[in-house]
Amino acid sequence: MAGIGGGIISSIHGARQGRQEPVSNPMDGVIGWLWSSFVITDDHHHLVSVMDNQDPGAMITLLTGIPTFMTGQTCASGH
Repeated sequence: MAGIGGGIISSIHGARQGRQEPVSNPMDGVIGWLWSSFVITDDHHHLVSVMDNQDPGAMITLLTGIPTFMTGQTCASGH
């Protein structure tokens, strides 16, 4: 429950920040879309897992690694 609440609050705060500070380069937009697609995939997977009475934890951990790695690589390369 805490993760869901934190995600909602973070999304609202991020949307407000985004309106105040527009995207400065195309890579910022790509990272935004990457995380948005992660949230959609994660929500879908969580719903299906719960319906099948399976623990979604392992797949969520694996799915989280992809956008985290991509964000880290983008930031490390200075883009």
